[in-house]
Amino acid sequence: MTRSLSAGLRGRVIAADVGVSARKAARRFRIGISTAKSWYRPSLYHRGRADITLAEIGERLAAERGVRVALSTVWLFLDRRGWTF
Repeated sequence: MTRSLSAGLRGRVIAADVGVSARKAARRFRIGISTAKSWYRPSLYHRGRADITLAEIGERLAAERGVRVALSTVWLFLDRRGWTF
């Protein structure tokens, strides 16, 4: 049976994951690895900012990864994963 996890736990896992891997954070807090990864992934875009635009995501991909993409491609990627504003 699954258990409900608190928002406080989510915050502690995200904070712990800054210095360690999602796997180690999951083991430390006794939660699933996929849960730790899914909590950590969206938090990457929210550290220090409330939001990021599709254009900014595209610019970061170009600067950090050397990949140029259309804004519609970024939107489609996020939409298919259920990410919203």
